[in-house]
Amino acid sequence: MRVDHNWRTCPKVTVQTYRSVPLPIILLSTTTLSKRNEFLVLRSTTIRLRQRFRALIQMRKDHRRYTLLKNNVVQFQAHARGLLARQHLRCLTTPEMKEFRRRNEAAQLIQRFWRGYRIRKRFRSMKLLQIRRNIALLNEASNTLNTAHSKVNDAVKILHGRYCDSKALAVLKSLDRISRTVPHLLIRRADFVSTFCYGIMAQAIRSEIDKYLI
Repeated sequence: MRVDHNWRTCPKVTVQTYRSVPLPIILLSTTTLSKRNEFLVLRSTTIRLRQRFRALIQMRKDHRRYTLLKNNVVQFQAHARGLLARQHLRCLTTPEMKEFRRRNEAAQLIQRFWRGYRIRKRFRSMKLLQIRRNIALLNEASNTLNTAHSKVNDAVKILHGRYCDSKALAVLKSLDRISRTVPHLLIRRADFVSTFCYGIMAQAIRSEIDKYLI
């Protein structure tokens, strides 16, 4: 007789059927289920270990293949480069190539001498230009402010304006020194100097400082 295991359709039959099963059979089924679970775990572990081991073996094979291919490529490159180097050396030892190398060396020598001459000429021009600049700077430094003529003009300007006695005394002393060294510079200013001196002499009666100036 076939028993329907759908408990929703016939719950009474199902419960009665399970109640009629002996206890050892239930324990046996539980033990079998646990063993089956252990078997499944061991099986999955074995499959993973087998996959890892096969992957390791394949990786080692690939590495050996790669190493062999790399060594072969290196050897092939060495032979090819040696062949190319020998061909290049053979080309360099031909008479035409020797003549070409001789002309190339001669051209390089001419270029070296020409560049050296051009640099030396440029450097010489730069030195001359620097000397000219230094001379111009010296000329600007020794401008009219440092000449005797400019000193005479400055002294006359001071005497034309307002001045103190000490300043007028210093100006007259400088004019005296200039008149002893280069007297021709005072020719143009002789009228003013004589008038100034006569004015000071006229005031000498009233001022002791003017007497000292005279």
